[in-house]
This record gives sequence, C-alpha cells and structure tokens, in this order.
Amino acid sequence: MKSYKYLALGDPNVTVECTDEQVLEWVVSLVKKVIPSCDHYYYSPAGKDRTYLKKYRVQISKLEDKDIEVRWWLMEQLGQQGWEPFQVGAIWMYFRLEVEKEDKVN
Repeated sequence: MKSYKYLALGDPNVTVECTDEQVLEWVVSLVKKVIPSCDHYYYSPAGKDRTYLKKYRVQISKLEDKDIEVRWWLMEQLGQQGWEPFQVGAIWMYFRLEVEKEDKVN
C-alpha cells in the first residue's frame, strides 16, 4: 500500500507546512546553510486540514530579499530528495513523498 508524506511551500516569506516535523527541521537547516542570518518560527502543530492530516508549520524570514529565489531553490532541493509536485495553487505549491508503509499484522 502506498503511503505519502505531504509538504506545502508558500507565502509569506517562505512558509513550509508538512506532515513530518523532521522534514521542517531539514528545510530550515538547508536555508540556514545559504542564508545563515535568516530567522524561523515554528507553529506547533498547525492543526489538521480537511484531509485530517496532522501538519506542522515553519515560517522562515529575514531572507535578504531573496524569498522567491529561496522558494525556487527549495523546490529543486525537494525534487532531488524524491519529493514530487502534485498540485499548484495561487500561494502554495504542494509536494508528496512516497514512503514505505508496513502492513499491520493482527
């Protein structure tokens, strides 16, 4: 059975919403490598959406007026890690990553 992690990338600044809190930490560490002076704020957790997925959110700011460039760069980094875009909205771009799911044995 296929199982996915989900991630959304959007505004303001660079905002990332994900079903896996560790992925957010990875994204923040990537951005800090290219813009060490950036700031970030975790929303813990962001709640559940209409699909009932528990989500976490981080907003990354102080990007030296390079918000758009950082978003494009992050999209490239996500693609290299196997994340695939599956929906584009006015503000958000949505990605998913297929993960192994163990079958439950009763």
